[in-house]
Amino acid sequence: MSRRFFKSKYWLGSGRLNRKRHADMSEEELAYIVECPGEIDGQPCRKHTYRCTVCGNFGCVQDLPNICTEQGFEKEKCLICGVTNSRIPISG
Repeated sequence: MSRRFFKSKYWLGSGRLNRKRHADMSEEELAYIVECPGEIDGQPCRKHTYRCTVCGNFGCVQDLPNICTEQGFEKEKCLICGVTNSRIPISG
């Protein structure tokens, strides 16, 4: 089995991973989604953090590449494996 190197040092967050898509979550569940620990131009990102169901990559979602230091997805595409629509939120 090949070893995968992840961009972020916050791999599992709290260790609990969510199985629901963002649109299927209640307001209470949305309150527990982990915020991105990265920075955008020296300011905290604080967007929701997602995990790729295919390769395990995780990070926030941005519209352009290299915006956040912990970015894992560009729109719907994973930046590691390139698969679209494979992200689920990480709950903390």
